Amino acid sequence: MNYLGILLKRLCIFIFFSITLFVSYRHLTLGTETSVLLLIALIVIAVLGMIHAINPYVLKKISNGLLHFSTNFLIMIACLGLLMTGDLSNIVTQAEALLKGEKASLKFNEKASSDKSMDLTETSGEDAPSHLAPQEKEKKKKTPPKSDIDLSSLDPVVLLQKQQEKQAKLYKKLDTSLEKLDKVVDSGNIVYYYNSYLENEHESNQVFPYISSIGKPPDSMHMNIWLRFSYAGEKEINLKEITIETDQEHYELVASQPKIDRDENVWEWVDVSPNEAKITMLRDMAESKKVKIILQGKENDSERTMTKAERDALKEILAVYDLNKKAKST
Repeated sequence: MNYLGILLKRLCIFIFFSITLFVSYRHLTLGTETSVLLLIALIVIAVLGMIHAINPYVLKKISNGLLHFSTNFLIMIACLGLLMTGDLSNIVTQAEALLKGEKASLKFNEKASSDKSMDLTETSGEDAPSHLAPQEKEKKKKTPPKSDIDLSSLDPVVLLQKQQEKQAKLYKKLDTSLEKLDKVVDSGNIVYYYNSYLENEHESNQVFPYISSIGKPPDSMHMNIWLRFSYAGEKEINLKEITIETDQEHYELVASQPKIDRDENVWEWVDVSPNEAKITMLRDMAESKKVKIILQGKENDSERTMTKAERDALKEILAVYDLNKKAKST
């Protein structure tokens, strides 16, 4: 940290003497009324100061110890010279402007050069060129800035109309998605939607995702996601609990009110409707590359892996569910 502080200090000193050199040189080139000897002295001090900022021991080594100035002494002499030229206050003002983020530029007394321009104007019998003749600044009326905000867009009626149009587009998209699914309507006017490439039957080992829908859009349509876990085998398992293992997580579900059917084989199944908190589990199941399903029973257990078709079907059902939720919240 000490080394960094020294570097920053030398950098600031170098910048100060660079400005001093620039100001002195500009005075010489513009031909201002400032004393030439003073300007030359300032240039010499500025060069010495810049060398001293880079390496304080260079001058002493070159002159065998004759030229050895302290930094503070050189800065004091440079400040006195800038004070005599009238530029010290100008530099301080411009530095403050830069610190505030404003545009800054150094100004010089160009009286001598302007006097030459006046002489040219007086000796010629013609009018002075436009860039030499004094011009009056035109006072421009300030016009209030134009607002980019369309005030009509803040009208409650317009906002409501836009909201309704957006909602209508979402429900139209939802209808298109539902048309791609198979559906069954029961006696209570509940519509069940499911993927056509999965068989809607419980006499197999399967995870069967589907949607139950009540009412019609836009006001009274309500959807729930369901998963049917089914088992088919020779032995009864007496299903009690379902364990799901994805690529990331481990989930457990209670098999509430499972159903059973018997013939030469045994079929057991249960329909589960996860609440909103469990929707994350369904997304995890749909996105995982491997999902293990363990049906745990009182008598036996059954273990299998979800097929790609089952996971793809779950993705489509989730997409329809999300679209309906987005349309209702619009």
